[in-house]
Amino acid sequence: MVESTYDFTQDYLRDGRKRLFTALLGSMATRPVRGLEVGCLEGRSMIWLAENICRHPASTILGVDPSRNAQCYTRLLTNIARCPMASKITLRRESSFTVLPGLESAGYDFVYIDGDHEGKSVLFDGLTAFEKLKPGGVLIFDDYEWTNSSGWFRVMPKPAIDAFLTVCGPWLDVLHKEYQVAVRRKVD
Repeated sequence: MVESTYDFTQDYLRDGRKRLFTALLGSMATRPVRGLEVGCLEGRSMIWLAENICRHPASTILGVDPSRNAQCYTRLLTNIARCPMASKITLRRESSFTVLPGLESAGYDFVYIDGDHEGKSVLFDGLTAFEKLKPGGVLIFDDYEWTNSSGWFRVMPKPAIDAFLTVCGPWLDVLHKEYQVAVRRKVD
């Protein structure tokens, strides 16, 4: 990713996220994979995933984001258009509550969840996306340790992710648990 090519206002891949993505998903780069990202904002992580993980010619990534902010949505479209891997990216400008239930079960190799940070949304996204993972697939939650100083959200992501880990525990292996939480769906 040539940073000067894109119009990003913040570095959402800071704090070692690229290293974590590479460690967890890097082996997928040589084979056809289907990725899913819930919450795209400006497209920084989706574009990075398209350029670094979805490198196989048959690989694709679906981004789901309601894009309520017109300026962010314009920036997202501009960034995708500038991406050399734009043909691999599909964007659905809808809520995850609308899109995720209709996606193919066991159809995705990886899912990255960084959408609505309200606890109920995080739990819904995790539970629904987990069913969309192929056996052996990797699901990554962002912002596990995020705190909301504005008080906007009633329930933070952490208790929702903890609930997901408890409920789905028998069917997953925890790969990483710090600011991001990553799990692998067990192969039956």
